[in-house]
Amino acid sequence: MRSRLRGARSITPIVIALMVLFLPCDLGAQRRERFSARLTSMPVDPVTARTTTGLGAATAVLEGDTLTITGTFDGMNSPATLAHVHRAAKGLRGPKILDLKITKATSGTIQGTFKVTAMQIEDIDKDRWYLQIDTERNPDGQLRGWLIK
Repeated sequence: MRSRLRGARSITPIVIALMVLFLPCDLGAQRRERFSARLTSMPVDPVTARTTTGLGAATAVLEGDTLTITGTFDGMNSPATLAHVHRAAKGLRGPKILDLKITKATSGTIQGTFKVTAMQIEDIDKDRWYLQIDTERNPDGQLRGWLIK
């Protein structure tokens, strides 16, 4: 009986080694993707459209269920007041879904880190999220840009 057990014990490490060898390599690995946005002036108000200025750029890194957004903006004709992430198809306006931290000046930075759901990740993958910077002169949005791969 002991010789049978000794034989079974020597097979067990081999079986475990083979199981590990054939398991998918990315177990425990998290999805990591990078998105970018070019922020350009998109005034909503025709009265301020002629004087709306500024540009910006942002990146978003999705790692697992954490999304980190960082960016810069410059050359706006009035100080930034708020920055948000909105949800809508490209070219359309949509509801605000997340708040970003922003430098309240005509040039500066935006940033934010968020836990996102599977549905939100699907929206990001389908280019349905955009960043928007509101300013004193354009409270409904001065710079806007969609997050794309």
